[in-house]
Amino acid sequence: MKTKLHCLIVALFIHIIGYSQNDNISNISSNVHNPKLTGNSLILSRTAKRGHLELKKPSALNNKNKSAVVKSPNKKSSLTKEFNRDINLLDSVYSWRSDTLTDTWGRSEKFVYSFDNNYYATSKMAYSWSGTAWEKSWQFLYNYDSYYNEIGKLYQIWNGTSWDNNYQYISTYDAYTNLTSEIYQTWNGTSWDNSTKLASTYDANLNWTSDLYQTWNGTAWENSSQDLLSYDANNNRTNWLTQTWNGSSWVNENKSISTFDSNDNWITWTYQLWDGTAWVNDQQEFYTFDSYNIRTNDLFKIWNGSAWINTEQYNYLTDANFDLTEVLYQTWNSSSWDNTSKYIFTYNVNHKKLTDKFQIWNGTVWLNSDQYLSTFDANSNLLNDLYQMWNGAAWENNNQFVYTYTAENYYLSDLYQDWKSNDWRNIDSVHYYRSMIASITAYSKVEEALVYPNPNNGQFVIKIDDQKGAIKGGNIIVFDEQGKVILKSSITNTKSEIDITNFPNAIYFVIVNVNGKNYSQKIIKQVK
Repeated sequence: MKTKLHCLIVALFIHIIGYSQNDNISNISSNVHNPKLTGNSLILSRTAKRGHLELKKPSALNNKNKSAVVKSPNKKSSLTKEFNRDINLLDSVYSWRSDTLTDTWGRSEKFVYSFDNNYYATSKMAYSWSGTAWEKSWQFLYNYDSYYNEIGKLYQIWNGTSWDNNYQYISTYDAYTNLTSEIYQTWNGTSWDNSTKLASTYDANLNWTSDLYQTWNGTAWENSSQDLLSYDANNNRTNWLTQTWNGSSWVNENKSISTFDSNDNWITWTYQLWDGTAWVNDQQEFYTFDSYNIRTNDLFKIWNGSAWINTEQYNYLTDANFDLTEVLYQTWNSSSWDNTSKYIFTYNVNHKKLTDKFQIWNGTVWLNSDQYLSTFDANSNLLNDLYQMWNGAAWENNNQFVYTYTAENYYLSDLYQDWKSNDWRNIDSVHYYRSMIASITAYSKVEEALVYPNPNNGQFVIKIDDQKGAIKGGNIIVFDEQGKVILKSSITNTKSEIDITNFPNAIYFVIVNVNGKNYSQKIIKQVK
């Protein structure tokens, strides 16, 4: 629960981008987003379910919040509370499993959601199919503060006649919606027992600076471990120290040291272990960028006791649209780099990934291994993910996912099938049912709330002229098209200067909460 999406933003973006990152609501993301190799560090992995290559940002990399003056605003856009389009709320999810012998569908499980009057999820209830009827299984209940931060999350299990408490989280937040504490408790049958506690701190720039982990000994909280983090003048995370408690004092365990170039690209990461008396090198990573701040190489080394030794590297190629087209993986043989494997990607005109091919080096030539073929509709909705394997002479079908959408382009269902005996066999399917709440008119346009310039180079100003009086406090949150928060800032006066130049050129969304009112605005970050 370290990632803290303001629930108001989640509700807005259920509509804007079609899915939520709030764990109250099922995360219905599909492989339609094409990550770019930018200043954010990325690593390779295969997803557990679909197997696509993903580019993930390691947890050691901080989102960098900055503040800078915009020198020459050229265009002003009104921030708006206008939200007159329909809101689409997920109210239930049904899972079906196919009997491969009879090729018939049977019910498997379902999830039912409930929302409060402001459309924030208050519960998620799971049911399992007994063979004749749906039976309750478990549920989550959610509570929020006045800013819709999740302050309570209760998990209960159905005993056949009533709900039994199992565990719960109790959370607190600061004025900027940063998580400051989280207590995990378990139910002993009659009352709640403390178990673990997390306490977090932040600096004046809202950078996360520490986590303290404690356990309950029956009468008091005892220290367990802590993370201490520090930043440079540009709010890049430069040091991460982990310590454990020995009963009387803190003992070093490990630390990481990061460096950044003049463009705030993360270029080195060094990991060290504490041997009891001194820090000992362990691992090191180097990241290289081109003149466009596009990532071109990741180099990994280990410490052999006296020097750094190469182990592996990734080389990245992008096209003229900055779409990632190839990832080459090589290993070090003590004197030179040996090819090992590579991924090759192609895209359509909307930058949606059409092919994802994996190849293996046999010492002489590249051999096909497997691939994914994706198709999209005219609205860029992913319709099909086909997985194929190479048999030595041709591609053979293996499995596929088939997706459907509502007329409003909301995710409706997915179907998983295996290829057997030259035919597709159904395996399982999930259907998503929603409630439409029409004409949300509580968000009326406020002409005096402005963001400028827009488009911009990542530096822009938010100006608010509240006709009801002086600014009494509030916050600004900026997040990307995937719903990920990239910046949080407090509001203390009518003019706020924002800088997101460290992030890729793309579309972003700004949510401003001030004096109990909420404004939203889409901004476009263009090439510097």
